[in-house]
Amino acid sequence: MSTVEGYLGIAARARKTVSGAMLMEAVRKKRVSLVLVASDASDRTKKQFQDKCTSYQIPCLIWGSINEISMATGMHMRVAVGILDRGLAKNILECLK
Repeated sequence: MSTVEGYLGIAARARKTVSGAMLMEAVRKKRVSLVLVASDASDRTKKQFQDKCTSYQIPCLIWGSINEISMATGMHMRVAVGILDRGLAKNILECLK
């Protein structure tokens, strides 16, 4: 298990993640500190999240697969996940750099 998956699991258990339809709303309200989008998501989905995050100045990274994100967060079939906690988002960003 990578450390990114570990941090995602911690964030999910602490209820510091948002996904699904509520993710775009959380980006608009600037409640998320980081958005992770699965690499096997559709090109349209990737572009949609990247454009929205860019306009609201929120980091958006392409990471893992749908299966990896789903397994790490314990949620079924998640294409993208937003991290609400700044500290966890910072740790995940450091792991990915």
